[in-house]
This record gives sequence, structure tokens and C-alpha cells, in this order.
Amino acid sequence: MKKIILLLVCVFFVQNTFSQGLSFDKWEKVELKDEFGDKTGDFITRTFARGTFSNSATTNAKLIAKISHQDDWVSISLYEYERTPEAKLVYDASYGNVLVKFENGDSKMFEVLAFKGGGIGAKAGTDFYDLITNGNSQKIKCLIKESNFTDYGNSSYLFEFITK
Repeated sequence: MKKIILLLVCVFFVQNTFSQGLSFDKWEKVELKDEFGDKTGDFITRTFARGTFSNSATTNAKLIAKISHQDDWVSISLYEYERTPEAKLVYDASYGNVLVKFENGDSKMFEVLAFKGGGIGAKAGTDFYDLITNGNSQKIKCLIKESNFTDYGNSSYLFEFITK
């Protein structure tokens, strides 16, 4: 019985600490670590955003999105219920569209790549990459619908953040 209680306490602690210490609405430069926890000398810039997601099992559940920029790529990782592991949109990498709404009320679709391992990304030279890295610090809302990438899912993810 004590082991079960200890296990439940540990699970609760891990689930509630994922979002602690994250930098929301502020871009930060972070050094990457290898699988042993040692610093690699490589850096990314990143920010985190809160939002919601919905699917066949839940509506407007809590979401954390991690927006990262490294070299020629911008990527967005999605964490349902504000905890790991990262959500996967597709079984095989595929292109699809993300809807972005600007502060002035206008919206635009951007083509991005959904990665097999989870999340989405855009390479330098694409409109989405340019939007995120343009240095204008504009607040945008992103709507990612799984159905824009595959026929096998209906999840949707909504969050807002400030571009670089």
C-alpha cells in the first residue's frame, strides 16, 4: 500500500512540475544537452505557450506548446494535458496547413511539415518560418488541426504566442 501511495505522489509531482520554470511569452536561448545530460555547445531559442486541445475524448483540455528555432528550422511541439510525451499528429511525415490569426483579425493558412516523431516544423525560406523569426514580436494565434495532415485523426490544438 505504501508503494502505491508513493507511486501516486511521484506521478502527481511529475505531472504538475512540467510547466514550472518554463518561459511563457518570452524567447530564451538554451544550450542543448545530449542523452547523458551533458551540454553540447549547440543552442536553440524557444518560448512556451498555453492553450487548449480537443479530440474525441475531451474538449478544451489544457495544452502547452513549445516553439523552437534552431538554425534553418522552426518547430512546434504539443503537450496535451500540459505534460509529456509530445503529441504525434501523423504516422508518417506529411505536409499540411496551420491557420494563423493576427492581432488585427486577419487570418492566413501556412504550409508546414508534421514530423513522424511529433510536432510540426517549417524550414527557412517558407512563409511560416519567416513569420516566426521576423523579429516583429507580434502576438499570433495558431490553430493546428490533425485532419489537415492525415485522414486518421480529429484532434485540434489552439494556442497563442509572441513571435521573435
